[in-house]
Amino acid sequence: MEGWVAAIPGVRLTRPGGAQITSPPVVTRGLVIVGSSIDDNQKVDETSGAVHAFDAVTGVLKWTFDPWTACGRLSARRRQCLGAMSVDEARGLVFLPTSSASPDFYGAARPGDGATPIRLWR
Repeated sequence: MEGWVAAIPGVRLTRPGGAQITSPPVVTRGLVIVGSSIDDNQKVDETSGAVHAFDAVTGVLKWTFDPWTACGRLSARRRQCLGAMSVDEARGLVFLPTSSASPDFYGAARPGDGATPIRLWR
């Protein structure tokens, strides 16, 4: 069966080309997990850089994880997962290399859980 995702679900672009998928997805436990790259170098109020997990067979969106709001931040800043993700199949973990918050220069680490978007440690 062939298939593709036409757009990043729920993304409201602040300008054309404001979000892209720049790295390969990871596939684990029946999910295709896709990061995103946002044009976040110019302003704080940017498009979400959320990570999305799709059912590998049906393409249905299973969960969405926003690396900034998941850390409890309520400001308009955004982070993204534009680099290559990795999977630890034995522990069911997906590791998300996140960027700094827009407009850059904020640093933090955030590992993710592969089955749900629940943070395991901070």
